[in-house]
Amino acid sequence: MLATVLVPALSSVPATAADADLFTVRAVAVDATAETAPAARDRAVAEGRRQAFKRLVDRLVPASDAARIPAPTDARTTTSPATRR
Repeated sequence: MLATVLVPALSSVPATAADADLFTVRAVAVDATAETAPAARDRAVAEGRRQAFKRLVDRLVPASDAARIPAPTDARTTTSPATRR
């Protein structure tokens, strides 16, 4: 099966409404294949979240420091910051 998923956004809670777009990553297109459609979808969503996180880091962190930011685990990208406290 092949699944194409467009991950709509990876966002954190912004300080103000005006900052919302700064923390929003849109239009992350990914393709994934797996033996079943649900498995392909899950792979595509996970990959989309990873790509969105990288884009967000690239946007917010100076290039000289971006390489030092560790890639998050899939578990970290599926929970909101409020639930991690």
